[in-house]
Amino acid sequence: LGKGGALLTASLIAACRSAACVRCVLDEFPYEGAPQLTYDEAAQRFSGNAQLYPKAMLPLRPDGIPLEAVSPEGALLVRIVPSRPDVPKGITGVVLSGPMTLFTVYGTGLLGRVGLASALFGALARDGVNIHFISQAHSEYSISFAVKQTRAASAASVLESLVGDTPDGDIRFISRPVEIVSIFGQGMRNVPGISGKVFTALGEAGVNVIASSQGGEELSISVVVEESAAARSLETLSHLQ
Repeated sequence: LGKGGALLTASLIAACRSAACVRCVLDEFPYEGAPQLTYDEAAQRFSGNAQLYPKAMLPLRPDGIPLEAVSPEGALLVRIVPSRPDVPKGITGVVLSGPMTLFTVYGTGLLGRVGLASALFGALARDGVNIHFISQAHSEYSISFAVKQTRAASAASVLESLVGDTPDGDIRFISRPVEIVSIFGQGMRNVPGISGKVFTALGEAGVNVIASSQGGEELSISVVVEESAAARSLETLSHLQ
């Protein structure tokens, strides 16, 4: 069944039986705060997490079956529910992802080049490289994306082949080790000033933001920072909750 197979099995059985709740026991839970999340918030917080893999929760959503994660001693770690009507405005939680490698592809050869993004990400997909972050400048002069450092060599090989096949030759790329810090929350929707608070707080903490991206659903904002600034960024943004 792949990643999250045990939870997916439990979710399928629960959905077939119209269960009142699904409870799973976790030996480790490296997250703090946010004892209750919606399914959308959980998808932001636990993306890539083998124990609470968001896709394994899909069978529970149609019937609104809650999911509870507890410690071996029975203490509630998090409760995941369909919706939270009483969600306060603002940020629910902060997640640190890494170590990553940020690649930036740039040059005048990108300007007005139809299909370049398709060629780039298609080639990475065929090589089995998963993309965790994407950002493109409006000028079309550059595209940045992040992959896990364990896949950096494969991504670099793909880019070298792509650049070598460019007719005008004016496409280059650089890479650097980074971490990604993301804030998330259902209460971020339609709330002016969230981005301002994030970047002001990071600036006052002396953190340089290398790249950033926000989903159109307004559930999360991700910023790319240097590895040395990751812990400081996480602590700084945690105070905004």
